[in-house]
Amino acid sequence: MKKFLTIPAAVAILAACMKTVTVYDDTEKEIGLSPVAEKASVSKAPVYGPQENNTYSTDEAFGIFAWHRVLDRTSATWAEFTDGQTAASNGSIVAYIDKGRFGYKAAASTGGSSLWAGMNADGTAHPYFWPKTGVLAFAGYSPYDAISPANVSYSLFNGTDGAPGTKLTITGFTQGAYANTGALSATVTALTETNETVDVMWFDADDQNAVNLGAQNAANTGVGIVFRHACSWVDFKLQAASGAEGIYEILKVTLKNVYTKGSFDSSLAGDTFTNDGDEPSDITVGTGRPWTGLDYASATARDIVLYDQSAAGQTGTFLGTAAEGQTAATQAPVLELDDLIVIPQSMDATAANAEPYYAVTAKETAGTCLEIQYRQHTTPDGVTPNTETITQNLTASKDNYTGAEGTTDGEWLYGRHYVYTITFTVNEILIEPSMTGWTTENIPL
Repeated sequence: MKKFLTIPAAVAILAACMKTVTVYDDTEKEIGLSPVAEKASVSKAPVYGPQENNTYSTDEAFGIFAWHRVLDRTSATWAEFTDGQTAASNGSIVAYIDKGRFGYKAAASTGGSSLWAGMNADGTAHPYFWPKTGVLAFAGYSPYDAISPANVSYSLFNGTDGAPGTKLTITGFTQGAYANTGALSATVTALTETNETVDVMWFDADDQNAVNLGAQNAANTGVGIVFRHACSWVDFKLQAASGAEGIYEILKVTLKNVYTKGSFDSSLAGDTFTNDGDEPSDITVGTGRPWTGLDYASATARDIVLYDQSAAGQTGTFLGTAAEGQTAATQAPVLELDDLIVIPQSMDATAANAEPYYAVTAKETAGTCLEIQYRQHTTPDGVTPNTETITQNLTASKDNYTGAEGTTDGEWLYGRHYVYTITFTVNEILIEPSMTGWTTENIPL
């Protein structure tokens, strides 16, 4: 298994801080945001959208929280913004935007850069404007349209005795469907894919300074924000070893015993970050467990069928050049079942013993594993071989894994990309011949 860790880096930059009191004109300035996803170590980061690398998709929308405090400045650190405030005494900080939907606005419509601004689901404008005085602190989540706003909440005072401490909560989230059908060949290079899995992302209010970009902002500069991935990205690659090309026909691949439902709490993530001014923080993904209460979406929905060509009369994907008697391939296909987004969870069957170890519902005995149904073609005589099934145990990160060592090991941590490569090899059947000695028989004439 190859394991790629996603290490985020801040990319967007906020406007320079004004050091003196700003005189505002009477023109309303619309709030715009300039989002990026966490910078990935690979060229593609699949999300509900989807998005490429760390560029937030122009087809996507996200939810925004904002809070206002009257301060005699246009930028304030988190400590300055919350100075003297607690949940009990909070009076200077008030809600300004509550789960506002922000969608893409092209540069021509903003009069400056291409930004995300308040927008309804039908694409009509729903602008939010900068306050004339004071600063705004922002937090947010993505994607907006795949997560019910009723299940999302945010707290600025989640610390001891109501002290400042950020917390985004998403309750009762259920991951989307995933499936692939079709058979790869020399002429068919893409599967028919259903991928409705959702890359839940978020940023916290203390990730960047509170600001006000409403004054003297002729370029309509957007607030720079950096989304963090709350889920895990998993790819499976099935291939044939040298000498085994064209022998194995893959019919069905099933990821078994996978939790697809849970609740998210950003305060449990364990990220570390450095806020070095007006730029979004440099964030290092932690090894915390921000997902709790994991379960199956339904009593029967324990497995994800990643690939299925097992129905009678269907042909699966041959790994490598097709076997004699099958459609010849000019190149060796690798069956790639990728871009699956999953809720972080343990691989082990017994790790659901107690909170905060993720789950309240125990997995089946096998834990999380990969089941592969295939045919092994060894002769070109037109005889259809038997269908066989193998189970491949999975491992994952072990940074803070304390579950029982068993058939599976480790856990999918949030913000990581896991690549599992399964190579099919062949062991040639060898026969060592021998003969019994000649037996002499005397035959009378």
